[in-house]
Amino acid sequence: MDNALEDEGRRPEPRYQTILEFLNTGVLLGDPPVANKIQRQSLRYTMLDGALYRTSFQGLLLKCVYWVEGLMVVEEMHGSICGSHIMERP
Repeated sequence: MDNALEDEGRRPEPRYQTILEFLNTGVLLGDPPVANKIQRQSLRYTMLDGALYRTSFQGLLLKCVYWVEGLMVVEEMHGSICGSHIMERP
C-alpha cells in the first residue's frame, strides 16, 4: 500500500504524525481516550530545529524519518559505508 502512495507522488503519513501535530499546536482532537494516549506518548518526543526526535530508554535522541528515508539509512549502513560485519577476515 505504501508503494502505491509513492507511485502516485504522495508520501505516506508517518506513524508519528499526530504526535508531531500535537507538539506543534498543543491541540488534541478526537475522543478523550485516544487524546490521552497521544498526550502520554508525546512525552517521549522532542522538537529540535524543526525535526522530531524520540528519546530512547538510554536518553539518546533518535531522529524520526519517513520510511523511505529510513530505507536509505539502512542501505547506507549495511551497504558500502559499513559493509558486512560477517565478512571473512584476512
